[in-house]
Amino acid sequence: MLQLSMHMLDGNRKPAKVAILTARAEELRAALELTQESSLAQTLRVTGEQSGVRNWGLGPVFYGSVAEWVLQDRKGKRKFSNFELLLNQDPSGTLLQYVYVGDTGEYDQQAGEAMLREFPQVVKAVFLHCVFDNTIDQAAGLPPSFIPPPKLINGRPVIFFRTYVGAALRAVQLDLMDHSGLSKVCKAAKESLQNINRGNSKWIDLERDLKLSYRYLEKDGKTARI
Repeated sequence: MLQLSMHMLDGNRKPAKVAILTARAEELRAALELTQESSLAQTLRVTGEQSGVRNWGLGPVFYGSVAEWVLQDRKGKRKFSNFELLLNQDPSGTLLQYVYVGDTGEYDQQAGEAMLREFPQVVKAVFLHCVFDNTIDQAAGLPPSFIPPPKLINGRPVIFFRTYVGAALRAVQLDLMDHSGLSKVCKAAKESLQNINRGNSKWIDLERDLKLSYRYLEKDGKTARI
């Protein structure tokens, strides 16, 4: 998130913070609210500080309602309507460009594709983390490592990924991140799994995407110590 935001900087402005479009119920906000003290906010803030960017991290959070918790198929529509609320903070449509990152569950794909159909002028891409659904995916005969091919909507890409290294590599290829950002994502991803057994499927996925990223960096003459 930080490397995407830093690459999209315009002039001397600070990198934009991460907006959250959630279907968490507003009525249960007292128990579910994402605050600046939440683990997510703290992780984002520390990530920024480690790269010399102070006060970066959690931006505006838009909630849903109990209805979306009961009727799951409404989640995508709620996230899209929350994105419209986010756009209202920049009515000119000139201050910010957006990259939507979600997963293949929780109707994120429905929301992201609606954003590309309606607002291709400001939404640069949609990235979706592939989450294996034991019931649906196994019934379809898909392996846990299956990654759908990318596609275009209104000339904007929808990218599917298994690891954030894989997502970062795609981002570089789309000119949404620079080579240095990819190197930093590779390093952070390896560190995040340092206490996980190498036989774990997470390592298998990561090592595949690391090899592809190293090969890409070497081809472009941008190899960095990772």
